Amino acid sequence: MSLIIRPIARLIPLRDFDRLRLNRGQTAIILLVPATLAPLCALLPLPDVLPVLVADYLMLHLLAFGVLQLALLRVWRMTVGPMTWVAFGVLLAACAVFGFALDRYAANFWPTAGRAGIIAAMLIGALPFMVADAILTTGQSARWRLCARTSFLVSLGIAVAFDFERLFFLLLIAPVMILFYIVFGTMGRVTALRAGPIASGLALGVVLAWALGVSFPMFQT
Repeated sequence: MSLIIRPIARLIPLRDFDRLRLNRGQTAIILLVPATLAPLCALLPLPDVLPVLVADYLMLHLLAFGVLQLALLRVWRMTVGPMTWVAFGVLLAACAVFGFALDRYAANFWPTAGRAGIIAAMLIGALPFMVADAILTTGQSARWRLCARTSFLVSLGIAVAFDFERLFFLLLIAPVMILFYIVFGTMGRVTALRAGPIASGLALGVVLAWALGVSFPMFQT
């Protein structure tokens, strides 16, 4: 991992950006409101369009969670700094290199043609979700990052409680998300600390869609 992180730090230019500062009330709202409202998507009669279990629902859940957090940040007029395309490209390339190595030496992780549509659909939810995540966690303590990401996992648990028979497979998403944050999230944090959260969030949104798209078991071709 360090062989990838060190080049990332060297290739990405330092940019000035504003660190997010929330008071206690704002912190509670931005963690609890999405965690309680996003699971309500489970009550909707969603069509099963994607040929994998619960992917349609997870895409909508990610979208609702991320959009709610971004909307709150906009209402509070929080500034998060510029977009740095160099940082976006470097992080995306580094994640691709790691993903290729993982596919070659550990487990199937490289997208196939049959997964392209699934990954494209997951992007709809993964991009706003990860941009919000990057804004909320960049420059924050490990405890704050843990709280921010636990709130999402809790929201998935609430959704499963609403409709266990249809959404029980979401319970298996938690380990995928945890591994994603440990591996790719570490690279994203280095990028965000140098160039701001937007580039990191967009790149990790693409990688999250990729990770989820290749992780789901397909039930039809």
